[in-house]
Amino acid sequence: MVDLTEAFPTALRDTARLAVAALTPAISDRYYEPKNERQIIRVCSDDVWLPGRLHDKVYQDHAYYDAGPFQAFEAIADNGKLTSLQEQVFFCLLTRHHNGFVREAALKRIIAVDEPWVVPYVVQLASEYVFEILVVIGQNLDQLNSSLYGSFLRDNPAYFAKVKQRITSYWNVYYRWHDYTGPHGQVHHLWREGYVGHDISERFKAMESGTPSGKSTSL
Repeated sequence: MVDLTEAFPTALRDTARLAVAALTPAISDRYYEPKNERQIIRVCSDDVWLPGRLHDKVYQDHAYYDAGPFQAFEAIADNGKLTSLQEQVFFCLLTRHHNGFVREAALKRIIAVDEPWVVPYVVQLASEYVFEILVVIGQNLDQLNSSLYGSFLRDNPAYFAKVKQRITSYWNVYYRWHDYTGPHGQVHHLWREGYVGHDISERFKAMESGTPSGKSTSL
């Protein structure tokens, strides 16, 4: 079985073990990427593994907007009697879950946390394709710790280049040529300058350079 504490800096791993122990029984080990294909990033001067996708053993086929899987994970966290810090670790890992609703709900639990090891889990979600997740990040840009994010992005230039490329690529493939209708019928006109992913990318670039821009307006 893969040791998910490797997804956090060395100084945090002892604290993270209980959170990982609570989560691991619910996670399938069939889908872990091989070690030679892992995304390795620098966090707190450590090499840290950023997991690709974590698949659970029960809720493989539930619809995106089924709240059941996330509620089940919340119950696991509650039953595990985790500390606040361990809960943050737990929900960071759930941002790598295969179900987009779980990723979105987990993001809402960690995005306000000012810890350097939380930053890559938010940045990674910005590089993915679920519009509702991008909206959550966009709505919280003004609350992100520019110093922590800027430091992480400067420490990981190749990774950040990939993030920016993915933001543009997903916009081009999924959103460039048509409006996007959300799950409750909201219509979003996603030309480039009005696309929240573009707004996030520009803000991250400003954080990297140490010159945060003004408030975001594109959702």
